[in-house]
Amino acid sequence: MDRVHSRPFDKRVVIDMNSRFQPISDDDKVVSELSNFLGTMARRCVALTYVSWRHVPKSLKDTMWSYVKVHTDFK
Repeated sequence: MDRVHSRPFDKRVVIDMNSRFQPISDDDKVVSELSNFLGTMARRCVALTYVSWRHVPKSLKDTMWSYVKVHTDFK
């Protein structure tokens, strides 16, 4: 996922969301890339000592979300 992490701001991929805030696209590659990107973020940023997502500090979640928004454009 280095190509996503190194993608310039003006080359962000547009991701549409449905009414349940799930990513949708005519191109399955876009949704798959988003899934892989979020997976690498979780592995790189969240320690294995957290037993569930609810236990991850809000500040870390906010930082990760800010980073995701820099590399993707949600509509």
